[in-house]
Amino acid sequence: RADLGLGSAGFGRLAEQVDAVLHSAANTSHFGHYRDFFVDNVEATGHVVELAARHGGLTGGAPADLHIVSTLSVCGRPPDGGFRLFTEDDPVPDELDDNYYVRSKQEAERLALRARDRLSNVSIYRVGLVAFAGGGGPLQRNIEQTQFFRVVAALLRLGAVPDDFPIWLCHVDVVAAGVTALADAPALANLTHHLLHARRDTLAAFLTGAAASAGLVRSGSFGAFLEALEQAVTRPELESALAEILDVFGLYRDISPQARDRRDRKSTRLNSSHGY
Repeated sequence: RADLGLGSAGFGRLAEQVDAVLHSAANTSHFGHYRDFFVDNVEATGHVVELAARHGGLTGGAPADLHIVSTLSVCGRPPDGGFRLFTEDDPVPDELDDNYYVRSKQEAERLALRARDRLSNVSIYRVGLVAFAGGGGPLQRNIEQTQFFRVVAALLRLGAVPDDFPIWLCHVDVVAAGVTALADAPALANLTHHLLHARRDTLAAFLTGAAASAGLVRSGSFGAFLEALEQAVTRPELESALAEILDVFGLYRDISPQARDRRDRKSTRLNSSHGY
């Protein structure tokens, strides 16, 4: 909220006391109304920018440092039929994403970059797929609204997963340690950083390797996965799972990263059968 819900006087007292702000709060749902994402992820970023800027005006010194946790998803979708290099020096694409969560984080980054004209240190941390803590513990409170959990649940209901879909799971405790280490390094201030697990896993290994899902899902080629999806079209109880999978794997818009020669015929037939 404006003034962080503290009122003008309370906001001023807080601004005078803080010398650094680490903004990691966000609406991370992958569905909903864009206005909600804009308020939570864009306007809220503007409020913490004002908090950092106010510190300098009240103390007569430098503004507070601002550290903003973003997402690697701001890179947007890959170009048709290829890849592009997206580095820590690259701003978000000119064309905003059609996913409301991603779009709101892209707009928040644009706002943060503009704030570098007012603040001496606006550091941005683009994080990969944030997952459960490496050492175990409770999951996030709204996990049923997050895309990764939803696609895992959908694949378990389907009972099939492609064997070549890569994932890089970023455990939340390791991510937090990485962000704080970078934030504490003066030489790395006022920059954009990418935090991504160096180990490449596959969604199939993640699902079939868990004791809880043993025997519930089978791993196979992408063609076999499309066969399972095609069979699921006739099963009403799998309609929501099918919709989730088609969207995540890019089959609605023919943007799935799997090689075209392994998927075109099946994908086209599947989309025609499903009415898209």
